[in-house]
Amino acid sequence: YKDIIKLWKAENFDPAGLMNLYVEAGAKYFVSLAVHHDNFDNFDSAFNPWNSVNIGPKRDICALWQAEARRHGLPFGVSEHLGASYTWFSASHGADKTGPYAGVPYDGATENRPGAPLVLVMVLFRCRPGKLEFIPRQ
Repeated sequence: YKDIIKLWKAENFDPAGLMNLYVEAGAKYFVSLAVHHDNFDNFDSAFNPWNSVNIGPKRDICALWQAEARRHGLPFGVSEHLGASYTWFSASHGADKTGPYAGVPYDGATENRPGAPLVLVMVLFRCRPGKLEFIPRQ
């Protein structure tokens, strides 16, 4: 995954067109995925370099969704899907012991990625006009 995510460019991602479809279908609110269960943030995170602004599409996916939701007057929210992470944690920092991928980590936590999370944490977000902020857990 850590190698494949670099290939994700989202070149056909059209939040304006998609939001128009949602509104035409009767949407009353919109919730964007802020953090995938692999700790990949879909916003410009000041705390995690593993995000859609630094890797892959090089865009703040949540900010684009937020702008479109506001343009249509829809309440906007974000979600996180980290719950699944806890069941994967036992294998997440492992690697094959033999074969062509021996020693290659299963996840993105490598020594050459400064700030790589070593533990999983619950996260909270605050939405302000034009800004999605991460709230560190106290």
